[in-house]
Amino acid sequence: MKKVPKKKVVFIIENDGLNTRLMADSFSKSHDFEFVYFANSASCLAALDQHPMAVVVDYDLNTMDETERDGAKILKEIKKLEHHTEVIFFSTHDNAKVATEMVKYGAYDYVVINDARFVRLEKVLNNVVDYLEAKRETFKYKVFTYSVIGAIVAWTLLTIVMFATGRWESKSGVFIEP
Repeated sequence: MKKVPKKKVVFIIENDGLNTRLMADSFSKSHDFEFVYFANSASCLAALDQHPMAVVVDYDLNTMDETERDGAKILKEIKKLEHHTEVIFFSTHDNAKVATEMVKYGAYDYVVINDARFVRLEKVLNNVVDYLEAKRETFKYKVFTYSVIGAIVAWTLLTIVMFATGRWESKSGVFIEP
């Protein structure tokens, strides 16, 4: 039986109903991702225990709703609660200063809303998948490397102790009682 790969969960915080419907239509055929939509940051933050791979945040949430947090505050809260989750901002503002500031605070990327936004967003999400896979592989390599180094250090210390106590016969390389 062929194993079906698990879809990667992506949260999207968007309070513009039209944009949400456009995104849902655009991403409905995506077989790699499962999208969960939220109208505000509070409901998204409450659901972070589902450990999404990424959260896509409308940078302009607080321009339509004054009670809503601004983009930087949402980013900081997501990173505080779920630091492994990557945050991607999208906005109508093509402002390099804002984009740089969000990346400085820990955002993975900043996508400008234009005609190619959905294609760009899907590419960014695929890049997040590759990035997280590379991090996982790096972690496995580090664990293996540290394990090998630990074994070498332990063997070296054991050998030193055996020679120092006279319990090692150097000609045959076997342990002996003094």
